[in-house]
Amino acid sequence: GHGFDASSFFGGAHGNGQHFSSDFFSDIFGGFFGGNQGFDSAPIKGRNIQVTDTITLEELFEGKLLNIQFDSYIHCKDCKAQGITSNSSCSHCKGRGYTTSGFNLFEFKTPCEYCKQTGRNMKNVCKPCNGEGRVRSRINHKLKIPRGYDINKSLVYDGLGEAGVRSNGNRDADGDLILKLHLQKHNIFTKEGNDISMEYSISLNDAICGCTIELQSIDQKQYTLQVPSINMNKSMRITGAGFWINSTSSQRGDLIVNIKIKIPILTSTQKQEWSLFWDKIKNN
Repeated sequence: GHGFDASSFFGGAHGNGQHFSSDFFSDIFGGFFGGNQGFDSAPIKGRNIQVTDTITLEELFEGKLLNIQFDSYIHCKDCKAQGITSNSSCSHCKGRGYTTSGFNLFEFKTPCEYCKQTGRNMKNVCKPCNGEGRVRSRINHKLKIPRGYDINKSLVYDGLGEAGVRSNGNRDADGDLILKLHLQKHNIFTKEGNDISMEYSISLNDAICGCTIELQSIDQKQYTLQVPSINMNKSMRITGAGFWINSTSSQRGDLIVNIKIKIPILTSTQKQEWSLFWDKIKNN
């Protein structure tokens, strides 16, 4: 009159100091016998899609709405992403996705070959998507690029990747779209973290006497810089005229102006005259 006890089969509840739970037997043999292991007919998550594009320094500074096109899977409209045109269950497995044989503890589960473990009547398979609940299509997305976004990080757009298989329209089963941006080389500015650098050439005369220069930063704003008398190349900073600290901050880095002394190319006669002039200055 006593039923079979899995724990006594392994020598009691405490064997060698280890406790065997009531699920121990089914945990080991669940793949072969009954238990709670079934054949999952849940949606298969769509893959992530990675795309790359280029952006200018001005676009990154101001923010941009970027138009992206690529080929991917979208939800099938004919079957509402279900893969079938009717919700009737598979008559062979009664909608479970598997068939059983044996009895009690030694009950075997076999994947249902008629419904491919979906538990659905495959006679009603949607033809446009061949039962996947998704179809290939050309996709067009307008993606918002925040101003001052860190170009070294990828932007992730949830649910804009491949549609999931037989997702029933559940967007959680869709993959993500991962966007990697490459910064175009600028003919004037170079981004250095939150700072922006540029070169500005002055004449030898301006280097000796000092000068006032006017320049534009990335925001098109005019700045005036007083350059003192210098005898070598010099870097000067304009505070707060650089790049955004981050995509939400109103603070900016600096504009670094690398002053370069432009040495003129002289003729032989001009070189002799310059040499005499320089000797005269040194002697005085």
